[in-house]
Amino acid sequence: MLLKVGIVNFINTAPFYLPWRGIGDPPQWKVVEGPPSLLNQLLNQGKIQAGLVSSFEYGQNYRKYLLLRDISISATGTVKSVLLLSPVPIEDIRNISITITPKTATSVMLLRIILSSFYGLKFNKDFSFSRGTIEDAKRKNSPYLAIGDEALRLLTQQFSNDITTSSTSDCAIPSVEPEGPLDNCLPNFKYVYDLAEIWMRETGLPFVFAVLALDRHAVLENPEAYKELYNHIQACLNIGEKDIETISKKVAPRIPMTPGHCLSYLRGIEFDFDNRKREGLLLYFKFLKDLNVLDKMPELNFL
Repeated sequence: MLLKVGIVNFINTAPFYLPWRGIGDPPQWKVVEGPPSLLNQLLNQGKIQAGLVSSFEYGQNYRKYLLLRDISISATGTVKSVLLLSPVPIEDIRNISITITPKTATSVMLLRIILSSFYGLKFNKDFSFSRGTIEDAKRKNSPYLAIGDEALRLLTQQFSNDITTSSTSDCAIPSVEPEGPLDNCLPNFKYVYDLAEIWMRETGLPFVFAVLALDRHAVLENPEAYKELYNHIQACLNIGEKDIETISKKVAPRIPMTPGHCLSYLRGIEFDFDNRKREGLLLYFKFLKDLNVLDKMPELNFL
C-alpha cells in the first residue's frame, strides 16, 4: 500500500511541487492535496503518513511526529501572503473580533503573539477571533486574517495588480519597495500588515510557517520510504531553484499577478530549515507557552 504525503497546493509550494508533478511521485508515495488546516487534521488522525503541516500543529502534537530535516516553508522578513487587513491601525485594535480564514492555524497564533506580546493587547478583552470569510469581515467591518493564495489575490486587488507599496502609505506593507503606483485602497481595509515582517522586526529571526512532519510510528515501520521522500523533495527543490522564472510564469495566472511579481514573491519563500529558522520556531513556541496556548515547550525531533 502506498504511503500518503500531504502537500499544500498554494503557489508558495510551486518551486518544488511543480517539478514533483513533472517527475511523478516517488515509488512508495502518493500525494494528498489540501489547505494547511486539513493536512494538520489528516496527519494527526493517521490518514496521511507525512505532510507539510503548520508549525502550530507540530507544536501541539510534537510527541507524535518527527521532522524531515532541512525542509520547511519559511520567510526572513516580508512574505506577502500572511496578512492582517484592518479598518483601523493595529495598535488601535480594541474590543474587536478579528475574522480569520479557516485555512490556517500557525498564522492565527502568530497574530495572537503579535497582538498580545508585541502590542500589549489582551486576548478576549481587546480582541478575539471568529472564523469566516473576507465577505464576513466586510459586513462586520472587522479586520481579516488572510493567508496563501487568497492573501496574494486580495493584495493584488487592493493595489490594482501591484502587490508592493510604498511604506509611506496608510496601506503600506513595511519594508516593501514600490514597483508601481498605488491606486485606491478598498474602503474596508485601510491598513495592511505583513505578519512575517512584524515578526522579523520584533525578533530578528525568520518565521517558520510549515514543517514537513512525519508520523512517528509509520517511520519506524518503513524508514527507507522516508529517506526516499527526503531525496525526492530535495531533487525537486534543486530543479525548482534552476527553473524559478519558468515556474513563476506558470503559476502567476492563478492569482492572477504578473510573472515579475510572482517571481519576487517566490524568491522570498525559503525551504531550508537552518539553525536560525529552528531558533525562530522555538521562540514561536516559547511565546505560545508563555501565553498558555501550549502546556509544554515542544522539542524539535528529527528523523
